[in-house]
Amino acid sequence: MSAHQLSPDGNYYWDGAQWQPALSPDGHYRWDGTEWVPTAAAAPAVAATPAWTPPPEPAPEAPPQIQLPPGPISPWIAANYPHVKQTAAYSTTFYAGFWIRFVAIFIDGLIYGIPTGIVLVLILVAAAGGRVPTSDQANSLSLPLDLISVVVGAAYFCYFWSTGATPGMRLFRQRVLDADTSQPIGVGRALLRYVGYLVSLGCCYVGLIWAAFDGRKQGWHDKLARTVVVYASGR
Repeated sequence: MSAHQLSPDGNYYWDGAQWQPALSPDGHYRWDGTEWVPTAAAAPAVAATPAWTPPPEPAPEAPPQIQLPPGPISPWIAANYPHVKQTAAYSTTFYAGFWIRFVAIFIDGLIYGIPTGIVLVLILVAAAGGRVPTSDQANSLSLPLDLISVVVGAAYFCYFWSTGATPGMRLFRQRVLDADTSQPIGVGRALLRYVGYLVSLGCCYVGLIWAAFDGRKQGWHDKLARTVVVYASGR
């Protein structure tokens, strides 16, 4: 065995005759196998243990946003669910469906169609000299009478759409709104919507039926004028 060899545990060294403590009597030095070194230097380096830090607390979850139909919030809901907000007077979330809009437009057709039809008949009779018009006379006046009907319909729908809703729509709390801003549309947009409405009628009603399958219940006239029909309250 070679002299000064350390024992496996490092606590003794062989001086050539016997095993000697590798630590000096005063504890300040230790034999490292070749020389005496200060105890601090001879001690094996121990990696510093990083200070323990608690994991970050998870951020509190925001309360779910609950949207109620238009109308006042009850005091109990306001007290127990403060994150529930009152919706605006109009809500673009609740789109009016195809059939309820069909009923509304049917009622509007009766409101302006019956008086208009009576006026057109009177014009036709007057043009025939107060007698029952013949088929030729009726055919000769069909274009002017159709134009009058279109103009009356345009005036009716453009006025009421620009103010929010027709009388038939108001019966079911429906409103015509801008699809982007949820604001009422003006006369210009209402006229554009009416043109799209006539096109939808002329295409075998496909443009109107389209609303039954559209995600926002928009017909062709809605898409042309960028409008939606929604439910509202208080008006």
